[in-house]
Amino acid sequence: MNVSTAQPFQLVYSLFAHEYLGHLFTAHVVQLGPRGQLTLQHQTVSAKNAPEFAAGLEHDDYELIKLCDELQQEAVVKEFWPRKITTAEFFLKIYHPEKGDKPMQEAIARYVQTRLARLLTGLQGKQTFIMGRDGEPTWHAMQLAPVPASILFHFRRNDEGTHYFPTIQYQNQRLDFQFKNAVLVCQQPAWLLLDDVLYHFRHDVDGRKLLPFLNKKFIVVPRAVEKSYFQKFVAPLMESFDVHARGFDIRTERYLARPHLTFSDVPPAPAGGAALVPVRPPGPPRRGRVPLPKPAVVPGAGTDEAPLFFNLTFRYGAYDLPLTPPRPMSVQLEEDADSYIFRRLLRSAKEESDRADELRQRGLPLDIDGHTSLPKAEAFRWLHDHAPALGELGFQVQGGASASQDYFIGPVRVEVGI
Repeated sequence: MNVSTAQPFQLVYSLFAHEYLGHLFTAHVVQLGPRGQLTLQHQTVSAKNAPEFAAGLEHDDYELIKLCDELQQEAVVKEFWPRKITTAEFFLKIYHPEKGDKPMQEAIARYVQTRLARLLTGLQGKQTFIMGRDGEPTWHAMQLAPVPASILFHFRRNDEGTHYFPTIQYQNQRLDFQFKNAVLVCQQPAWLLLDDVLYHFRHDVDGRKLLPFLNKKFIVVPRAVEKSYFQKFVAPLMESFDVHARGFDIRTERYLARPHLTFSDVPPAPAGGAALVPVRPPGPPRRGRVPLPKPAVVPGAGTDEAPLFFNLTFRYGAYDLPLTPPRPMSVQLEEDADSYIFRRLLRSAKEESDRADELRQRGLPLDIDGHTSLPKAEAFRWLHDHAPALGELGFQVQGGASASQDYFIGPVRVEVGI
């Protein structure tokens, strides 16, 4: 049903749920009645026909309409399947319960979540609705919360294990969201629809941290696995969000960031601390035995062209921390008898960045992670030229613990006596 541009109309954005893609939005124009009320006469708006309705659109609506277009199932199919295929065939093939394409599902989810997050950010102040099952775009009005909510994660440790649950506050009032038919419209970052209000959060919250609690009061972490859980989940969580704990200590500590530049002829381990995996020799294994993999070979080993690997870290108290990620704090876990201590080390991002830039200005091409390498001869010339001055600036420069031999970079003086 077409909308007449000669009569008053209103642009609206309507939320609906797709069986495979999750929650999406479409843009519509709705004819207004004689008293300015919304009528049932409406028309879908896309980037192609948006100029026809320019009189009722604001400047940013064109970008929002374009994002709506990119979220529609036809656009998704075209983006991820260049060959001819019907929409139904595509989704049945990709999302088949047993034979589905998991990597493509993940890629599609990233595509949708990225655009949905941008769209939601721009919908503030727009007319938004929940679409009816019959496709009526203005079935139920909803609004976007004008200010972000905050989230607090709770951990309560007892003899049986640790209870974990989040609470949400909005404008200093606790938001009751559990068992209330709340819906996560977007997960990356989280946008929560509750009682016709769409909430976003002060820090970008991963929706997967909220999803289990929409219909569950808390999660119990058994004692048998709590150490691993604390290390892999709770400590990283504390680096980004407020946490309230009972049954273990959280100590916030502040230290001066002391730059520590190490060098070694042994390549650093990949991110995550995993050891370098040697490469298996090519060809089939010899009969009767499985060949041992050959160790990784550093190009130019044993010559002046062999690289020397540099690594910049920062010492906070008793801990050496990498240059990245640039979070306001890092959390370290310690066992204390039958309990645990989480040490929240407050970091100085500007100090770390300035120290890294100091090295770059002196010709050491550090990457964003604080790593680089130079041919050995060039590396030692650089150390000879700059190590003394760096020491005066507070840098500790020394060979790394992984080095295959000890290195001396101090001044050499020879005295001959008779």
